[in-house]
Amino acid sequence: MNRKLKLLALVIALCVSVSLISSCKPQANDVENQNVSGGRLFDENTEINIVIGSHASWPYSESWKFWQYFKEAVGGRINVKSIPNTELATKISLMMASPDALPDLLHVTSKTIVDTYALSGAFVAVDDNPDKMPNYKKLWENVPDDELSYLMGLRRSGDGKMYYPQLFDAERMGSNQTWMYRKDVFEKNDIRVPETLDELYNTALKLKELYPESYPVSLYNYNIIATIGPQWKPYFQHYVYYDYNAKKWSFGATEQTMLDIVEYLIKLREKNLVAPDFLTMNTKSWEELVSTDRGFIMPTYVTRIDFFNKTVRSRNPDYTWAPMMPPRADTETGQNRIARVNPDSTGYVVCNTGDAKRIENAFKLLDWMYTDEATMLLSWGKEGETYEVIDGKKQFIVGENETPRDKYGALTYGLYQRVDPEVVNALISEEQVVALDKSLEYMEDRANPKFWIAFTDEELDRREELRPAIEAYTDEMLSKFILGMVPLTEWDSFQKYLKDLGVEELLSIHEKAYNRITKS
Repeated sequence: MNRKLKLLALVIALCVSVSLISSCKPQANDVENQNVSGGRLFDENTEINIVIGSHASWPYSESWKFWQYFKEAVGGRINVKSIPNTELATKISLMMASPDALPDLLHVTSKTIVDTYALSGAFVAVDDNPDKMPNYKKLWENVPDDELSYLMGLRRSGDGKMYYPQLFDAERMGSNQTWMYRKDVFEKNDIRVPETLDELYNTALKLKELYPESYPVSLYNYNIIATIGPQWKPYFQHYVYYDYNAKKWSFGATEQTMLDIVEYLIKLREKNLVAPDFLTMNTKSWEELVSTDRGFIMPTYVTRIDFFNKTVRSRNPDYTWAPMMPPRADTETGQNRIARVNPDSTGYVVCNTGDAKRIENAFKLLDWMYTDEATMLLSWGKEGETYEVIDGKKQFIVGENETPRDKYGALTYGLYQRVDPEVVNALISEEQVVALDKSLEYMEDRANPKFWIAFTDEELDRREELRPAIEAYTDEMLSKFILGMVPLTEWDSFQKYLKDLGVEELLSIHEKAYNRITKS
């Protein structure tokens, strides 16, 4: 309903901009004429307004050198307004109430924001303006054909169009997960790193015998099932997921694979190899367990390597978490892979201000961010000022307790449409670089489309009528089965009630939306 109301407010601006854009499209071969005198994109009279979020861990600062370099490189008057992430959704909603309040470029942190307003005419589709993005378009030439549909689908909205362009070479910036183990403990006790889930179980038994107060397999939080599901079956999730191999949608909790996972977790719980409250354990309790020699194997975010190793080594110099291959289930569908659960969802959208020249300038600036020049400048800054080259490798110039993000604004919101892959390595320790490489090696190729497909208003309304009850019941029953509160003899009743709640219709909604996007 909100989308339809916004449509009334924005439809006039949409019509104006479409007619103006179609009458002033630059020629496709005008790429070399994009710069004005002095090598800059814009003259001093050109004004462009940008709105970005501000991350709590590195809040935006006007003094950041990277934004200074950005403005110097493109010329004109670039006005940057930052909004704390906690307020971003609300402030964007207020902007959408009037086209006059729209900036030229809006940096979003969630695809949901784009999908919510795109169909109302708030943004200008990249698909409708391919000639305005020559540098961006050129990058797609190097993408294999079998990846094109998937990658473009990640960014498409309910009408099948792409409103915010893909990031390039930013995969290492994602919130990647991996399995890791206490390398020092394993080496001390001459324990082999497990490669299968059966081996993991036996290894955990041995560790429990050596360390009786421990819970060797340090799982925490119910949602861990979504992370480790692919170790039993490719792309498996306990809610709605798309099986890329079978090319069909499924609800994981209705499959035999789900029962296999439940039985395995019950086996771990019954032998006290996981904490009694592992399904509901909060982060603080889990961190305390892991940092006090009571947890030795776990799936978690790659960044945890530095978090734990650097913190605990002050009292235990040997303390070392290291990455390991995800242990596979001993089944025909088992694999040494972990879920890709955090598809990229950030980036710029060109706002439909109704002014053809402003829209043209916004596309021009956005396309510049995909050039080699912009990639290196916005990844590293300037040699001698923000980085130096030592033994042939770039390194940021920072003092003790300083980070390139806090000091210069490196790789913060609005500055990474295309990234030098090597820059991420300069932000983290060598140990974490190794872990990051391993996580990418063992991560599944594609993310569950439910995280990124867009729905029509009608589809979304019906989906949200069905989904909450289905997922809540799934959570309740899986938890009770795993914790032994309900016997597995009730599994068939669980399956029947899921169907009664409308699982098949929920899957049908996802399939229809997915087909519309992937075939557009």
